Amino acid sequence: MSLPKPDLHIRLSEDAYGVLALLADVHQKPKSVVAELILEEALMGRGHVIKVAARRAVKAGLMGSHRDE
Repeated sequence: MSLPKPDLHIRLSEDAYGVLALLADVHQKPKSVVAELILEEALMGRGHVIKVAARRAVKAGLMGSHRDE
C-alpha cells in the first residue's frame, strides 16, 4: 500500500477544463487522475530541464558547485 499523496486544489480556465474532460473521456479515467498524470509529467520534465541546465552551467564554469569535495 502506498502512502497518501498531498491534496491539491487548482483552478483551470474553462478551455483547459474542457480539454481535460475530453482527455478523461478518451482515456476512460476520472478527470482528477488525468490531471494528476499530466501535471506530474510536466513538473518532472521541467525539473529535469533545470537540473541539466545547472549541471551544464557548472561544467562550463558559469556557476560554482556547492558540493563538498
